[in-house]
Amino acid sequence: MERYAAGRERVHVPGASALELLAGALIGADNFARRRQAGAPRRVLAALVAVLAASLCWPSAAEADRVKFTREYTPFTEDGLPVVTFYVNGQETYGNFVIDTGTGWLLISDDFADRLKLKVHPMTTDAGETVRMPDRKHAQGCDVEIQFGPIPVRGPVLVTPSSSLQVHGGFTIDGIIGHSLLSKCAILFDFGRKQITVLYPGGLKDDEVKSLGFAGATVVPAALDPAGGWSVPVSLNGRLSIDLVVDTGGAATNIPASTAAELKLKPVKRNIQSKLLTGPLVTSQALVSTLAIGDLTLQDQPVEYARRDPRPFLPRLGMETLRHFRLLMDYATKRFYFMKADNVAATGANDLR
Repeated sequence: MERYAAGRERVHVPGASALELLAGALIGADNFARRRQAGAPRRVLAALVAVLAASLCWPSAAEADRVKFTREYTPFTEDGLPVVTFYVNGQETYGNFVIDTGTGWLLISDDFADRLKLKVHPMTTDAGETVRMPDRKHAQGCDVEIQFGPIPVRGPVLVTPSSSLQVHGGFTIDGIIGHSLLSKCAILFDFGRKQITVLYPGGLKDDEVKSLGFAGATVVPAALDPAGGWSVPVSLNGRLSIDLVVDTGGAATNIPASTAAELKLKPVKRNIQSKLLTGPLVTSQALVSTLAIGDLTLQDQPVEYARRDPRPFLPRLGMETLRHFRLLMDYATKRFYFMKADNVAATGANDLR
């Protein structure tokens, strides 16, 4: 959980800093801290994400048989992180999953695994090789079938301590669905209506994009960081371009310390303290006069930055920014579509122009 200096509390789940939190949860904070400088967690976690994605078993589907479903989601925290309920291993037990585009993880908590009476075991590759964490410990997982709407998806998921998924106010998060699963689909987020629409398989044609209400949308190219998420180019203050991960699992929009210095940002809030498993992180918040994605521009947009970036660090667009848009992410074509949201309440600052 994160706490603002002013007393406002914000839940922190893996996604806003997925690499650090999950590395700490899975291998222990001390081990992670000793190895973070060498970059070992990033390489190993990227390999784990690849294992998860390659091991999932999807039903065969052709373009002509594309499956489409829409679900309303429950936003937890005032920033609106999307939580959707899916059945797991049949129609009797369901879990609350964060739909987190900012991470590759597909995981469940150990408490949820116990509730499902699942056997947790060391993860292995198809070749029978043991998947290990940077401290040489086995990565723990179990095999499940997630009823992703009408689509049954089977395969291994990581198991993480429930403490890493605790949220304020008693809301239970049972797992996280990241791009290791989502990348087979096209995902439409309507943040104003609190809905997601999933189309499987992805790879939409122009007429399908238009039928979803994205005629005339701003189209931006997306690129993958395997361990983190899919990023898009963003312009800050009309003069500096930066790639930011599109992160529905994170509240704030975070930029590198060097970018904040180059823009000569002046903080409007200081000492925003995040309590990570790997130790405290202190950031400041400032306003950029403009934040542009293609031809769509937000004015007076809050961003956060640390005095010194943690390692690893992926700059990201969080829900404080994304909530101003309707967003269609088509992973297969590496094209993300942004449109102005029709029903986001304007509050003076942060208005879309």
